[in-house]
Amino acid sequence: MSPLARRRTAALIAAALAASLAVAGATATAQSSATEISSCTAIDSSGDYVLANDVGENASGGACLVVRADDVTLDGDGHSVDGDGSATGIAVRSGSNAAVTDIRVSGWETGVEFTGARDATLRSATVTGNAGDGIAVADAEGTTVADTIVANNGDGIVLERTASATVSDGAVRNNDGVGIAVSDGGVAVDGTTVAGNGNGGVEGLYANLEVAGATVTDNGGPGVAVSSGSAEVRDSAVGGNGGPGVESSSSDTTVRESALSGNGGPGVAAQGQVVDARRNYWGASDGPASAGDPDAPFEDPETGASADGSGDAVTEGSTDGVANVRFDPYYTSDPRGGEADLASGTETETQTSTQTETSTQTETSTQTETSTQTEQETETRTTTAETSTGTERESETERETDAESDDAAAGPSAPTNDSATATATDDPTAEEQTDSATTAEENSSTREIGGVDETTDADGPGFGPLAALLALVSAVAALRRS
Repeated sequence: MSPLARRRTAALIAAALAASLAVAGATATAQSSATEISSCTAIDSSGDYVLANDVGENASGGACLVVRADDVTLDGDGHSVDGDGSATGIAVRSGSNAAVTDIRVSGWETGVEFTGARDATLRSATVTGNAGDGIAVADAEGTTVADTIVANNGDGIVLERTASATVSDGAVRNNDGVGIAVSDGGVAVDGTTVAGNGNGGVEGLYANLEVAGATVTDNGGPGVAVSSGSAEVRDSAVGGNGGPGVESSSSDTTVRESALSGNGGPGVAAQGQVVDARRNYWGASDGPASAGDPDAPFEDPETGASADGSGDAVTEGSTDGVANVRFDPYYTSDPRGGEADLASGTETETQTSTQTETSTQTETSTQTETSTQTEQETETRTTTAETSTGTERESETERETDAESDDAAAGPSAPTNDSATATATDDPTAEEQTDSATTAEENSSTREIGGVDETTDADGPGFGPLAALLALVSAVAALRRS
């Protein structure tokens, strides 16, 4: 290696070491700037806080850690907040933009509480073994629970009077009661496993539920249930639950691209209102069954397809033999695993038929318009030809009148040119032109070509009367020249 190359290499190594030291220093500075917490306390000022050790033994005031300010970040740094079965582990009360991360909360009446908070976040946490609610949210807006395990509590996550909450990329499992319960609010459950809970998986009362990319299985009650609200379930597995897979008393309920199988009740149970559950897999390639009833199998309320398969069942509506669940068409395998065949049904056929009818109507309309335009053009051309012929005839009449006036003006004393008259009369050319004009008038005929009247003579296409007039004009002109 040349001296220059060695100097360049040494310079690069020195720069890399300097950058590493700068990053390490910045990290140390950031960590040192956070306020350390070593016991239960209340946080009343904005800023960054970090747990220096496990806390919980000296809890007072109803909660171990209380956040009462805006823009607070509490980093648990992997430590625990442990209780004795009473009070609350962490309480975020009022304020906005609070974030609690990397923490374990267990042994309390309520694990984590959000009350009156806006845009609060609990991330990368473990909330287990609390006697009441693992996480309780009330009178809040924009609460996010992400990448968090909520297990072995009384109820998993309970939300009351809460708008726009999100539970994502975590697990809510093995709680004694409901996995996720919502009343008078809304929640989006995204990419989360809700399994093994003693009662329902996700339940809503006067609530708006959105369940997407979730696994809702093996719960003691229904997988997803909504009463007096709305629900959308898509791209999810809902199976093995003790009650129905999806249970709804709301007409604003949609189930799409999901697998409904092995539930203790119907795959979709509608109470009074029609539920739209098309394009799902019902646990068998031949589609859904009908819930036990003398009127079974039930028909799809729109297409009339029969629910006579061996998969999870649909329920019957107010009309005997007609389901209150739309299920046609359905997938013959789980659509979440990649490509899945959609069972041939009337939906595709109806779309094709509609397209054909539309095309036919369009073609008919086009033909009608074209025909009308052609007829209008024909009438215009015919009128123009008649007008032209009439004009030429009027012009010829005027010329003949002028000629007669000239002859009268000459008077009886004008000498008669017998020789010229004889010559004109005996002129074979004039006689042939006159005969030609007469023959053209007698042999002229009209034929219709493509809806347009076209005048022809015996020798071929032309303007019959016009040709006769032209011949007559030529004959008169010849006589005058003579």
